[in-house]
Amino acid sequence: MFTVYGGELHPELSLSIVGQLPVSVEQCLENIEHANTLALPTFRRGEASHKRLVVVGGGPSAKAHVKTFKDFDGTVDIWAINGMWKWLKDNGVSSTFLAIDPHPIVNQWIQGCDRALLSTVCDPSVFETMRGKDVTVFEIGEGKVRSGSSTATCCPDLAFKMGYRSVTFYGCESSYVQQQSHAYMHEPRTEEMLVEWGGKFYLTAPDFYMQAGELSRCIREIPEFLREESGGLLRAMIENDTHGIRWVSDEMAKGLKAIE
Repeated sequence: MFTVYGGELHPELSLSIVGQLPVSVEQCLENIEHANTLALPTFRRGEASHKRLVVVGGGPSAKAHVKTFKDFDGTVDIWAINGMWKWLKDNGVSSTFLAIDPHPIVNQWIQGCDRALLSTVCDPSVFETMRGKDVTVFEIGEGKVRSGSSTATCCPDLAFKMGYRSVTFYGCESSYVQQQSHAYMHEPRTEEMLVEWGGKFYLTAPDFYMQAGELSRCIREIPEFLREESGGLLRAMIENDTHGIRWVSDEMAKGLKAIE
């Protein structure tokens, strides 16, 4: 195993990060069971009819593309992940709310929304808020929609199954921009890490790191279908293989020591 100390550089540090569900498996199963009782419409394969899709994650890099989003003017479908739906709305951009997170916090982000694409694993409070509104559901898992570690990482498979001809990711840089983790207000993170990728340094978090790894592999494999305009760690992972973890925060170091 390894020993790490918050605040110190570790040129040889290497670790595998494993995602954890924000709620118990039992709660996820209960959420799915509840969603299945609502008889909500599910997406139809090919319904997008070769349209272009833009996925907007919560990263601060999205701030630089507001004009681009407005210029689409309905010619491109926009999926907004979690809190980015309200952020886009506040900036004059219409989008579809997208979530696969089973945590009740999603209900805070979806307030005021009238159109959503939701995984059946989402908390019942989310479906209650969207009662009577335009909601389409989908199932994640083996033989269904492949989800990966985040909402963003479910998009390649979901978009392909829905028939989109291309997907471009914005706000999915998976690293901080000027010490900010999100474009919208988000609670501070205590588990952070500094990674070097392709000769540049990126401050990130374990879940961001996993997301960037999964998305970068997908984009490298099918660049004719998937693109990114996010930059940051995501782009670095796409363009380079040379990397290393150089520092972890005190809180993350404690967690790593606990599993030694």
